[in-house]
Amino acid sequence: SPAVPQNALAREGDGSLSAWVTADGVRFKRRVVQTGLVQDGLVQITQGLNPGEKIARDKGLFLSNLYLITTN
Repeated sequence: SPAVPQNALAREGDGSLSAWVTADGVRFKRRVVQTGLVQDGLVQITQGLNPGEKIARDKGLFLSNLYLITTN
């Protein structure tokens, strides 16, 4: 299973964790993920991401906050 930097994940208001997935580096889609082990700043993703998918590596919280502002 893939592992991502801890700061790539955003904790949502309901307690879930999300990552922002992109195919082109311009458009992002929020994806709820399940996590496993944490080691050396990396978090194992057990559900929600596939190996090789590109994510926002360090702006997950910013994108989640922006998403909340634009959808409310």
